[in-house]
Amino acid sequence: MEKKDNGIYHHLRLSANNPEHMKVHNALMDLNKEIYKSKNQFIFEALLFYIDALEKNPMIRNGNLKLPDSDMLITKSEMDAAVVSLRNDLTKYVNKEVLTTIISVMGKNMSMSMVSAENTNMGQNENNKPDVDERLIELASKWS
Repeated sequence: MEKKDNGIYHHLRLSANNPEHMKVHNALMDLNKEIYKSKNQFIFEALLFYIDALEKNPMIRNGNLKLPDSDMLITKSEMDAAVVSLRNDLTKYVNKEVLTTIISVMGKNMSMSMVSAENTNMGQNENNKPDVDERLIELASKWS
């Protein structure tokens, strides 16, 4: 009795003149038999891996594979809008950080100048009022 073969056959022809074909041929000839029991198994697993990786691309004519959802794709205008929005947000953030740093440095300088003024003339004039740097007050009022 003959064995009944339910196999579906696809043949692969490699050209010895094509370097890419020779790369495939060399890989098939050097397979680790402990991992892949046959060349057929290796080709089968490689094709499954490739198909799974590209499952959402329309690569087969009859449409058995899933097409990408339209919300997963982004148009050039949507990308440009996202870039502009990101740039604006980043500019606002950097401006805020720079202003915060400038104000804190000015505050430290103002407190240091007040301490040094107190040390030199005890921080008071003839009217018993603290000495104030007019330029510093002008700058502080501009920032607020």
